[in-house]
Amino acid sequence: MQFIGVDYIKYEKLNFAHDLAGLKQKNVLFKFDENLIRAAKNDANNPNFSIVCADENEVLLANAAGAKFIVLQNQNLIKWAVKMAEFYLFDAKIAIIANDTNCAKTFANLGVDCIILRSAINFGF
Repeated sequence: MQFIGVDYIKYEKLNFAHDLAGLKQKNVLFKFDENLIRAAKNDANNPNFSIVCADENEVLLANAAGAKFIVLQNQNLIKWAVKMAEFYLFDAKIAIIANDTNCAKTFANLGVDCIILRSAINFGF
């Protein structure tokens, strides 16, 4: 399991993009939006993007689009996505945003690949 945001484990902060202007940052995270995905895929200077998904279709499309992380919050969706990731050998990792690492065992039992601490996300863009 990977941890992003734990101070003694090397990581790169994620930058939340609310719109196209936010994509100018490195290592962006954004809610599923086809226009943002198109723009992120066309940016050769910023190949790493992660997508917050709300349903099964978004999960499948985010992986196909080349997302580094597929970020989910719903436990049922996480369980489904983990099964799909294993069956279809997703390149993307299934991730969840958390306030701390206290639930690491619970998330590991769900099959999550990565815990992203909220403090590791710059929401200012």
